[in-house]
Amino acid sequence: MIPQFTAFALNFGGMFAGNLLVEMIYGYPGMGSLLAYVMGALDIFGMQAIFTFTATMLLLANFAADIIYGILDPRIRRGIVEVA
Repeated sequence: MIPQFTAFALNFGGMFAGNLLVEMIYGYPGMGSLLAYVMGALDIFGMQAIFTFTATMLLLANFAADIIYGILDPRIRRGIVEVA
């Protein structure tokens, strides 16, 4: 179960990366279309806010993944990982 969870945690950033493309194709308003709007308006503070929010969400997701690793595999919690 650890490899599948690792793949999910690594692909979590891909959800934010494809956000702009999906929202532009389907016309769904969200963070991607907001980013396109502020980039078109050259709103540097708006872009900075969106990038900061995205980076914070990715850091929180990775932190949650590290916590869940300890729950899924008790060897990680103790810091004892045997290399075969």
